[in-house]
Amino acid sequence: MEVACGTGKLLPFMLGIKKPSSHYLASDIAPNMIELAKKNLKNHFDRYDSKLTFEEWCARHNIKFDVIDAEQPLNVDNPFDRIICNCALMITSDARKMLKNLHAHSKPGCLFGVNVWGNKHNNNLMMSIRDAILESGYELPQERSNFHLYKKVPALAE
Repeated sequence: MEVACGTGKLLPFMLGIKKPSSHYLASDIAPNMIELAKKNLKNHFDRYDSKLTFEEWCARHNIKFDVIDAEQPLNVDNPFDRIICNCALMITSDARKMLKNLHAHSKPGCLFGVNVWGNKHNNNLMMSIRDAILESGYELPQERSNFHLYKKVPALAE
């Protein structure tokens, strides 16, 4: 599951490393962002010669889009084994509630990739998010600089 997929900028990369049998749910709270993510992925799709429609291609590759408020109980059939939240946790109205809700819909051992921006020394939200992650049952990686990701995002996502 990708939480807050926004414009879908991460989708082509993630779909490039996704196993064919895996399911991918791109979600956002804003319907217009879902439509934009679909449009942008369709532009990516249109670069390839295919006899499938975009909708058929998405179905064949187990890709779904849905308007979801991750702070609310999710209407999903299966728990997730991977959750990605890219630069959205710090702008949600209640990060703790969102993390607890996502944890409730995750399989044991689920990997949760979350990134936020800012400097923890000047932004107490950084520590609030850290505390919320721990309270939700996820494990934190070893602490490091917030700027270590530059040019490393593809390797970390993989």
